[in-house]
Amino acid sequence: MKAKTVLFFCLVSVLLLSTTACNKNKDTVIKVFVHNSQNNIEPDAFVKVVGDKDKGTAEFYKEEKTNSSGFALINVSEVFKDMKKGDDNVAYFYIYASDASKVFTSKPIRVRAFITNSETITLNK
Repeated sequence: MKAKTVLFFCLVSVLLLSTTACNKNKDTVIKVFVHNSQNNIEPDAFVKVVGDKDKGTAEFYKEEKTNSSGFALINVSEVFKDMKKGDDNVAYFYIYASDASKVFTSKPIRVRAFITNSETITLNK
């Protein structure tokens, strides 16, 4: 009898853990690849991501530098914090990128919630 009770509680615990893990939203990330005008990767480039308030996106601003592989990861999950997985939720941002010259190139991006969104920006020279 005691073994059945322990087994029952173990099964209920596993069931509860598996259902709560499925409801956790994944992060929403923008992966920005930066290339120079010769289409080579641009390590240590400056990347800024700004929410497009004109299209209803919440105020957002974040800066990163590209890594040695020429990309930066920007987590924008806070914009989607009140949204639920399964909804068709999008937000709009502008990406700004520059090398050491501090001349920025910009590009708009449409971002879907709870996935990694990729965009490549080529610097103007």
